[in-house]
Parts: sequence; structure tokens; C-alpha cells
Amino acid sequence: MRPAVSTDASGFPRLAVLGALWACSMAAGSACEIELPSSDNLSEPWKSNRAHGFAWFGSDELAAKIPEDGHWVGMGPEHDYGDKFWWWRKGYRAIEEQRPELVVTANRLDRPAPPVRMDEATHAFGKNWDLMLIGMEFPTAGCWEVIGRYHGRELRFVLKVGD
Repeated sequence: MRPAVSTDASGFPRLAVLGALWACSMAAGSACEIELPSSDNLSEPWKSNRAHGFAWFGSDELAAKIPEDGHWVGMGPEHDYGDKFWWWRKGYRAIEEQRPELVVTANRLDRPAPPVRMDEATHAFGKNWDLMLIGMEFPTAGCWEVIGRYHGRELRFVLKVGD
């Protein structure tokens, strides 16, 4: 015996429509509107420094190296999508400020989540470059707003974390 299924005016099963809509929404996950800052006001060599799908976004006042497509996977779910976030500001001298006053916050936008785990900001440098970095672990996949603040400047972006 087949279960009774109600149909719409065209005879299409309503259950199938609802199921398809539910499956599509689950497959797509919550809509995440990725927002990446411009890099128009970023000087060279950072403006054109692209590698392995990452690029610098922001300005000479504060910039971050993030995925060009806004999809962050870090080291994957088995490592809480954790990895280093690299930050730069024109005039930053790593040897003079080894513990930069960089403050980074992250909030999940599409549903409640535990807080992001972060390391204290630190530095890295080499020939002709000085950078700030901070290790971050996102406890869940989803839509995350990240805000970096350094010496009165702020950089905000929204990433889709996970697959």
C-alpha cells in the first residue's frame, strides 16, 4: 500500500517540494554573504602578493592575508579550522613591537557558537618584511565575521569557514 501524498493544483506532490526545499537549504547551509575588504588602497608589494589562493586585503593602515574567495578551511575540521592569520600595517616594525597591540575578534553570524580560540598576537620578519600574526581556531564551520583592530584602525571581513 502506498502512502497518501497531497498534491498542489498541478498535481505535483507537496511533500516532494518541501523535501526538495529542505534538502537544498541543508546542502547550501546557511547563506553566508562573504564580505572581503578592498585592496585598492594597499601599496606594493602587498597589493599584488597572491599565492596559493590567498591575497592581502585592506589598506596600508591595516591589512590581512585571507583567502581570495572568502572560504577559510585552515587545517581542516580535525584542527578546528585553525591556522595563522597574517596582518600588516605600513610602518610596523616587528623588532620594535614583538607583541603587537593587535586585537582580533570573531563572531559567528548564522547561529550561536562557542568563541574562537586565539593565541596572543606575535610577530614575524624577514628581509624587507615585518608582519603580525595570530593563531585562530574556529570551533564550528559557518559564517564568521572577523574584526582586527590595531592602533586605532579596524579591518572587518566575513568568511565562510569550512567546506
